[in-house]
Amino acid sequence: MNRSTVVSRIAHDSVLHAPSIMPRQPWWANLASNFYRQPEGFELDLSDHVRVTSTAAVDVLLRTLGASTIGMTAVPIGFHPLKLWSMLKDAEFYKSLADRAD
Repeated sequence: MNRSTVVSRIAHDSVLHAPSIMPRQPWWANLASNFYRQPEGFELDLSDHVRVTSTAAVDVLLRTLGASTIGMTAVPIGFHPLKLWSMLKDAEFYKSLADRAD
């Protein structure tokens, strides 16, 4: 048996039986309130930086496109500002008739 295998198994077994240093609550409950303001603790290579940045840009693009598509479903099909203005004027006319019970 290889010595590194024995050491790894012993180290693994001892870690499994060691008491946990983390509290029982979720790990994110232990973060400082200003955690999002702290600088990143690692540097990225140029290729990794390009991949992370491009992935974030595609994510923002897709989310914006999706939100715009869903938002457009809330706009009536025949929406036109002049027609809306005309309808508001008509509403004023009919409101006056309704107020007079005529």
